[in-house]
Amino acid sequence: MDQILRQRDWSEQELLENGFRYYERRKYVVLARELPPEEAPLKMQYENDTLIATAGYMICFSADWRKRKSLYDYNHWPVAPDHFADTYREWDDPNWRPIAAKGI
Repeated sequence: MDQILRQRDWSEQELLENGFRYYERRKYVVLARELPPEEAPLKMQYENDTLIATAGYMICFSADWRKRKSLYDYNHWPVAPDHFADTYREWDDPNWRPIAAKGI
């Protein structure tokens, strides 16, 4: 029988008994730049939503193995500056180097 788990203050033991485990997030490269005032506001249209970034927002881009014709042809999304500061970190592997993207 399926059980509905409700939001509450769970103890560590209760979480483990209900099958929850801790997982580290997969680490991946994101390229980011601050949206300058001269490019703001930036309207981003997605399948089910439209997002508008104002100056100072960080615009994040997925790195890709294929070279795109323009910057905004890459998958991209806006991140509020405070959320970016709390969530994203500089890449911490000094030996990692990107591989050049191939043209399309």
